Formats: sequence, structure tokens, C-alpha cells
Amino acid sequence: MDDYEQFKVTYFAECSELLADVEIQLSALSEGSTDPEVLHAIFRAVHSIKAGAGAFKFVKLAEFSHQFEALLDRMRDGRIAVTKDGVNLLFRASDILSALVECAESISEPGEEFGKDVLDEILKTINVDDPKSDPGSADNAQPEEVAEITGPKTYLISFAPKTELFKHANEPLLIVRELKTLGEVIAEPDVSTLPALGKMDGEEAYISWNFTLISEASRADVQEVFEFVTEDCTLNIEIEGQTAAEQEQDTKAAKSGSGALGKSAQAAGKQTAGASKATSIRVDLDRIDRLVNMVGELVITQSMLSQQTLDLPKDQFPDMVRGLGELAVHTRELQESVMAIRMQPLKSVFSRMPRLVRELSAKLDKKVKLVTIGENTEVDKTVVEEISDPITHMIRNSLDHGLEMPDERAAAGKSEEGTVTLSAEHRGGRIIITISDDGQGINRAVVLKKARERGVIAENATPSDDEIDNMIFAPGFSTAEKVTDVSGRG
Repeated sequence: MDDYEQFKVTYFAECSELLADVEIQLSALSEGSTDPEVLHAIFRAVHSIKAGAGAFKFVKLAEFSHQFEALLDRMRDGRIAVTKDGVNLLFRASDILSALVECAESISEPGEEFGKDVLDEILKTINVDDPKSDPGSADNAQPEEVAEITGPKTYLISFAPKTELFKHANEPLLIVRELKTLGEVIAEPDVSTLPALGKMDGEEAYISWNFTLISEASRADVQEVFEFVTEDCTLNIEIEGQTAAEQEQDTKAAKSGSGALGKSAQAAGKQTAGASKATSIRVDLDRIDRLVNMVGELVITQSMLSQQTLDLPKDQFPDMVRGLGELAVHTRELQESVMAIRMQPLKSVFSRMPRLVRELSAKLDKKVKLVTIGENTEVDKTVVEEISDPITHMIRNSLDHGLEMPDERAAAGKSEEGTVTLSAEHRGGRIIITISDDGQGINRAVVLKKARERGVIAENATPSDDEIDNMIFAPGFSTAEKVTDVSGRG
């Protein structure tokens, strides 16, 4: 695998994490959270996905995430209110974004109309709710027209990176490549601030650049090339042949026409800078498995040595005995530490459930609140991967069969809103995952009747309550009268 492909693999792994975080934040938003950091976090995630999509030329993904980002920017600065319909739109946009990431990863092309309805709704929301989109508003009053320079324009660009540019995962070479897509580029490096070789820091940027770009692209297009480094550089863009007044006016027009160039990109840049101190590294799972196996062999060897030296006289070999004792302690600690590397919090699974409950409760016309407890409980990675489907299935059944309709709950003296609780905890060396609800419980009479009809038990059998409860786990067993897209197949 070459470096380029390896970067793409890393990008898609990061996208998976970012999209999972978006789900968590959207769930908080749907539950009425007013914490501004929620929208900021969603914006940062979409912004990061957009940045990578642009670098790898995933055009549709970049275009959609750009508009998604613009909607989020208007929501977080209050230009668009965060309403129930708005949150629903964010959920739908997140689904499209996730699907486009999958298409990019599998090198498949989505249909021309894919996501168009959501994109149109985003654009409509932006244009309707943003006062600047109103041609007649004072805020959107257009300045006097500047004499348009027809044909190719010559841009004179001064780009001076700050020393911390590389530390924020930016690369001037990518900017040069992007400029070359707009037209002919002449690059002149300025090495006047380059220190002596012995004083250089490999993680700091020293070289400034003067670019001459000959292109028919607009100033907004040129500025967008530098969109992700605006906080990490000093940038000046001029068009040859324009007066100072025209330059200023053209710059204002470019800023107003660039959806995420101004405040959005700068805010994202600040957030990225603040989050640039890595607290974890990404390691291939095969390497971890090899490490686990090697440590296992080491533990076995240490145990064999300890066993063989039990008969050694301690007074003749005190250092060896003491050393073997210390080796045993350190080996056990090493084994525990290595095994802990494979452990992951159940949060990655639990975070998917609020969306499931939200959508399913709307489909069933029920009011449901999901409570999660112990989502930071850690289990082995393989367990995390396998446990999602069973939990999903049980929660679907809890909503469909366990919780009553709001009027039935009210008649029974309950709150109209049902509660499903998903919890995880360490208990006696095991991980206990519990799913419970405050609904009507298992109708044992119906379960027993269905079990006899299906031949699960004999007609004259008299099972205990626990045995009846366990019958619902028989393959294909269901008490539903008809199969629906929610449940009914067991």
C-alpha cells in the first residue's frame, strides 16, 4: 500500500469516528440541549470530513459537506433557529453524509439524484432564514459594480505560513496543487527567514511563498484554496490591474460569497488548533494481536522459569530469586496493559441507540425516552463489534411490544412517555448489559399460547414463569399477529 492509499485508509477511519460523534451530538440536540458546544462539535466534524474530501477529490462528498457546514454555521451563530424540523434536517443530512463517505470508500458512484432532496432543503433553509439572502434587505445591498475584468486574471498571492502550520496538519504543497487546478501557477519561495540547518525544527514552517496565478477563476474560488489555513498564515490576494478601492470591494464580495470561508473556517481553525494535541494514536489491529500473542508467550516462559527455580536455595542465589520475582510482577502488569489495549468503551454502540429510539417511537406513535448508564464500560473490541445487532433488536422489541401507547399508559396511571434503560456494568468479572423498560412486561399467557401453537413445548406442559420468559429467545419465535418492518420475525 503506497502512502497515498494509506492516507485514505486513515481518512476513512477518522470519518467513521467523526460520524459517530455527530450521532451523539445530534441526539443531545434532539433532546433539547442548548449547549453551544454541541453545534460546534457537529460543525468541526463535518468541516474535517469536508477537508479530507477536498484533498482526495471526492467531489460530491465535498460539495454536500460544504452546504451541510454552511447550515450548521448559521445555526450556531443564531441566524437560523434550532427547531425540531431543523434537527430532523440535520439527522437526514448526517445520513446522506455517511452514505457519501461509504460510496467514496467503496469507490462507487452515488446516483445523480442521491441526496438531492436533502441538499435542496438545506439550500432552501439557508436562503429563507438567512437575511443576507434577501436581495432587498439592507444587509444584502450590493456595492456599486466593479468593472469586470474579462478573460484570464492575474492574481498576485502572498502566502506566509506561521511556524505552527505543520502542527495543525496543513501542508503548503497541497495548496500549490489546488492552485494549479485553477490555472497556470508560478511559485517563488522566500527563504529569508530560513534558519541555519542545525537550528531547524522539522515541525515548524519557515518558507513563505509568492504565487502568480493566471486564471479565469473568481477571487472567491482562489480564496477557498486557502480556506483551511486562514488561521495559520498571513495571506494577501490581489488582482493585477485593479485599483485599491476595487481590490477592497472585490474582497468583500468574495467573502460574502464564500459559504464557510469567513467566520466558519476561522472558528474551525481555532477549534482544530485547540484539539491538535493528540491523546491517542491509531494502531493497526494486527499489530496489537501480534503484541498480545508475544506477551502471552512471554508469560508462559516466565512461568516455566519460575517453576524450574523453585528448588534453588535462596541463600545461594538471592539475586536470581529476587530478579525472577520482579520479572513475574512486571510480566503480569505488561499482560494486563496489553490486554487493556484491545478494550473499547461501549459508548460506540450505545451512541447509535438514541437515533433508533427517536425514529422508531415516531413511527409507532409512542413517546419514549432512552436512558443510558455505564456507556464508558470497556469490553474487548470483538465484543463491541458483535453486540450492536442484539441490542438493536431487543430495543426494537421493547418499543414495539413492551411499551404501551400513550393513552393506554395514561389510563394505567403512568406517564405518557415510556422509558427504556440501557445499562452496562462490571460484575463478578463479567460485563452485564441490561435492557429494561417501564412498559406492560411480557404477556406470559400470549407467549405460552404461541409456544404451544408452534410446538415449542408440549400442550400439557406447565412451565415456570422464568421458562415462559425464556421462550421469547427461541429462534423465529414472535407473538406479533403480523410481520411489520419493526418486528414480527422473532
